[in-house]
Parts: sequence; C-alpha cells; structure tokens
Amino acid sequence: MFEAPTRKRQEAWPDDPYSEAPAPRRRRAKSAGAKPSRRTSRTKSSSGNKAVTGAAVGIAITFVVVVVLTVLRDQQPTNAPGSVSGDESATVAAATVNTGAPVSDDECQAFAAALEQAVINKNQSEILTLMNFGAMLDKCMAGIDVPSRFQQEFHRGAMSTMPQFAQQISQQAQGGSYKYLRTLQGATVKQVLFRLHGEAGLNYHRFDLIRNSAGQVVSGDVYIFATGEYLSTTFRRVYLPAAADASRSLISRLTESDNAILASLPKVQQLQQAAQNGRHDQALQIFKAMPAAVRAEKYILLFAIKSASEVSDAEYVSLLEELKANYPNDVCLDLLFTDYYLLKKRLPEYYAALDRLDRAVGGDPFIECLRATIMLTEGRHAEARNTLTPLLNDERFGEDAHVSMLDVDLAEQNHSATLTTLRDDYGYEWKNFEGVVDFAEFVKSAEYQEWASDEKNNL
Repeated sequence: MFEAPTRKRQEAWPDDPYSEAPAPRRRRAKSAGAKPSRRTSRTKSSSGNKAVTGAAVGIAITFVVVVVLTVLRDQQPTNAPGSVSGDESATVAAATVNTGAPVSDDECQAFAAALEQAVINKNQSEILTLMNFGAMLDKCMAGIDVPSRFQQEFHRGAMSTMPQFAQQISQQAQGGSYKYLRTLQGATVKQVLFRLHGEAGLNYHRFDLIRNSAGQVVSGDVYIFATGEYLSTTFRRVYLPAAADASRSLISRLTESDNAILASLPKVQQLQQAAQNGRHDQALQIFKAMPAAVRAEKYILLFAIKSASEVSDAEYVSLLEELKANYPNDVCLDLLFTDYYLLKKRLPEYYAALDRLDRAVGGDPFIECLRATIMLTEGRHAEARNTLTPLLNDERFGEDAHVSMLDVDLAEQNHSATLTTLRDDYGYEWKNFEGVVDFAEFVKSAEYQEWASDEKNNL
C-alpha cells in the first residue's frame, strides 16, 4: 500500500518563509478550566504551512488494484457464457438505495461520531463495522452476468482487502484530522461529509448511509473527492475488463479502452508494485510505456500522478495537465489543481479553485486557513489575519484557525500575540523549540523567556 501524494516544495517557492526544521508538537484547544494535555504532532501539513497537495488517491486506487490482482491470481479464464443486461460499457455504478427505515439526522450524527472516533483510535475493526462493503460490491457488479465462481472469487478478494481500506484512512489522517463536517440529503439517501487532512494532503469523503439487515446504520458507498467518483464506480471500472477475462463472450462487448486495460493488467500490477516499493521513477516508466487508452484511464492516471509527485515538479505538472486534458470537467480537478497553480505561481487561479472547492463541499473553514497561508507568502499579513479572525471562536473548527493565526503572529514578529496564542488560546509543547526556524525571532524575545519559564514550572 502507498500513501497519497505530498508534493515536496523545494522548487515551488524559493522564498517560502516556512522552514523544513523539525516540527514542534502541538496540543489541542484548551477546554474551560482544564490544562491542555500532551497531544499530536504539529506538522507543516496539519498547520496549513504548506499548500494542499496532490490529494489522497491511495485509498481507492490501491484497493482496486489489489482486488483485481487477487481475483486474477485465483481465477482461471473460462469460455462459460456470460451476458450483460443494459449498457455493459457504462462504468458508473448504480445509485445507493436504502431498503430499510429512513435514516434520521440523529443517526447520521451518531454514525459520524463513531467513525471519527474509530479513526482517531486507529480502530480498524470499528471502521469496517461501519462500512457495508457488500452493498458497495453489489453496486459494482450490478448488471454483469458472469460465471458464479468469478463473482465469488471477486467478492472474496475484495473483502480480503477491507482491512487495508481501514488502515489507509487511519494512516492518512495522521498528523492531521478526520473531521465530520455536516449531514446532507442526497437524491436517495442521507449522507455525511468528512474532511481528511494529514501528511498525505487534503481530501473529502461523502458517505451514503443505509440501514443494513440488522437495522444498523452503515455506509453503503463513499464518494471520494480526490477521484471525483464513488468508490463503487472506481471498482467497476476495473471489474468490467476483469469480468471479461472470466467470460470470453463478454470480451466482444467491451469498449476498446476496456480491452486495452484487460491486456495491460500485468503492467498495472508492475506499476502498483513499483510505487508501493518507492521505485517511483520506474513506476513512471511503466506508465509511459502503456497504450494511450490505458494511460487515459482515470484510476491508472491518478496512480501515476502519485508517483510523479515523488519524482519532480515537472513530471507532476505534466501528468496533472494530462488528467485535465482527458477529464476537463471532472469534479476532482479543483482539489488536485490547487497544488498545480501554486507550482506555476498562478495565485488568482489558486484562490478561484479554493472558492469552487469550498462551494463543492458546502463550505469548510479549513479552506480559509489554506487561503490565509498563501496570503502570508505574498506578504498580505493583515488580510490573512482578517480571514482567520472570524473562525477563532468556532467551537468545532477553531483549532485549525488558531494554528494558522500563530503563523501570522510569527510572520509579523508579534511576540505578544504569539505568547497569547501559545499560552491562552491554544497551548503548545515543543520537542525542539529553538531548532524551529519560524520561531527564531520569538526565541530572542522576552515573551519567549516568560513562556519558557512557565513551561518549566509546569513540568
């Protein structure tokens, strides 16, 4: 398994005021009358000091590859008849449908709280309990009649990878958060929206909630903003050519692209293995040697973008442009292209992409923190402060704003405000305080001596 792309900024902003010094560790916001406890790392990504990156595509993409390879390893091709009802070339899975009693808003919030806590606790078993992957796989395979043995092997292979899915969510939230944003009413079911932000970058997940046969509220599918589609749809893109390998009569009904993908599955496996083992240059070479129809397949292209993000800005930008050329209206572009616009120093387009992303998710205060971070790189300190100030007292989202406001205080060398943020508004603990370049001037100040004395007395 691999983590999602996190662009290295060495070429993007030569005058970037944010250093690569060892990151301090932060505490969460203080509650009334309570002394803050020791908590998670304050990394560059979790504090918003670096731009939102190439996005977290690993959850969907790696999962699909593993499932298909498991099936192809265990399933021998057969000439048994197969048929397809409807349009077999359509890769979009059916809409999620709830067959039980309607899910209430209170149940949505209970689901969200349980999932959020499970991710914080790295409780993979609980994460899996909250997901109805059987319903997701049913959507993926709907309308395609293939030998029963193949369906059983696909289902078995898919279910065997579910712990990796849960592990991916937990890993990608490290150094950041997995936060419930709101409940939505979808076309057929209730939905809950989450923001995933960590060292792997920024992403949003929208869960379709249904009631299972036991009456429990679970997720029947998840829409991943970084891929611009439901997870079941991503599965279906690969399921079609894999199903054809099990049913020769289906091959003639596949599109040219599907047949090309079927022939290239061994290369897809090599691409996945190279990326997983950190051989990103090799992964890109494998990708570039694939037929054009295969290169254009979204999940394969996103996989290559992940490796490109580890190789060079030039490779990364080139594949982002290839993605946009193939999918000019895809909803994932605004999330992925924020990094592109920063690398190109096209800041008006960066801010416009943030605006569209904010509208797409129905509003997220964290996006304002990203906006303020880039304002700082332009020297627009007052505007950054004005952007963040309304968010500071937000009970659910104020923590991100406090972290970003600390960056404003440091940029302005406002030592009094820095001390207030550290001591009263947020509370920090540092592993190597004097080694953090961002705090070099603050360390020289009387306010730092006052804060250091307080910290020593509190040990």
